[in-house]
Amino acid sequence: MNLDGDVWIRPRTRIPCRGKRSEEQLEKSFQENFTGGFPVLYSSARAGIMLILRLFHRQRTVSIFPYASQCVVKAAMLAGKFVHTPLPLQKRDLVFNQWGLHQIHIENSEIFLEDSADSLYPIGGSVCKANSRFEVWSFPKILGTTFGGVVWCKSESDACALREIRNRLPRQNFLYHTVLSVFKSINKITYRVWENYLFSHPSLNKVQIDILSKELDEWSKTYERRRIDYEEAVLRVSSRNSPRFSELQSSNFGVIPIVIECESQVPHLTTKVLNRVYPNGRVERKFIYAYQKERRKR
Repeated sequence: MNLDGDVWIRPRTRIPCRGKRSEEQLEKSFQENFTGGFPVLYSSARAGIMLILRLFHRQRTVSIFPYASQCVVKAAMLAGKFVHTPLPLQKRDLVFNQWGLHQIHIENSEIFLEDSADSLYPIGGSVCKANSRFEVWSFPKILGTTFGGVVWCKSESDACALREIRNRLPRQNFLYHTVLSVFKSINKITYRVWENYLFSHPSLNKVQIDILSKELDEWSKTYERRRIDYEEAVLRVSSRNSPRFSELQSSNFGVIPIVIECESQVPHLTTKVLNRVYPNGRVERKFIYAYQKERRKR
């Protein structure tokens, strides 16, 4: 039984390519490929969370979901916020579409931020669909890059304000960030240096923009590969809790989950026992099969 919460493919360094898009053009391309929001690109999702909390969240305390990751908590603290985890069914500012599993948030009609860090949407997918003011994606968890995130803003004026602030802040140095990414796991000190660099340098550099441009151009191919992996994993586990791919459009907004929920441990597969956090704050222990991690081993 595995209790490790890492369920994502291991990010890998992409080979730089020569692209033609600027940051503004890339954001326009994202806006043309998805609906419901206005995108603002960042060097990391956590930097985007920090800035939207600092600029737009008026209360001193921010209420978040149970078992929130360290990066979300630190982003809130750097934004000057006190972090609070409400009881189940109580209103919260941040909700979590954990493992790419989405639900309609009926009980909370005014959500500040949807954390959809690991949600791979289909082209044409609709963001901020839970009446949230913002939604955030993390490209390392979605695409397996070593950098990058996007904040989707329901309001165009919010997006313009975020871009204006971001453009005043330092851009990352591609080589320096790459070195930090390689050595961040050595110890706590190197991890802290890497993380602090993400927060202090939230703007993408030209090489990163070129790499993300290629990833966007190949988004449909990536989605198709994930579809095949998902369908094979559902059959391998014989899961009754995970919908077939044909059902995902109606049950999960077309987002492909990155794990398969199991009834129990599955022989010969790496099954984990982790906490599933529901949008209303309820927590439930689940057997899950992290098929994306398994795929990298085959």
